[in-house]
Amino acid sequence: MCRILEKHGEGHLRLVVSTLAETKGNQGFINEYTAWATSDLLLACSEWIEEDASDWYRAWDSIPLGGLMWTCQEPYGIVKQR
Repeated sequence: MCRILEKHGEGHLRLVVSTLAETKGNQGFINEYTAWATSDLLLACSEWIEEDASDWYRAWDSIPLGGLMWTCQEPYGIVKQR
């Protein structure tokens, strides 16, 4: 979180944390990897968030983050994970 704060500022970090902490079932999956992935998506989807932040949060409510994290661990040791 400190590195995201230093790199992108407080407002961006607040969006990262709120995206993960305030959406259904994602609170238990907040770690370095999900924080950076969320940060990257916030940067890539900034227009979406500016146009309709509530739609952004609704989309995150429907993401099965735990299942995705499990799937992403399959190439562990083959590719560098961030």
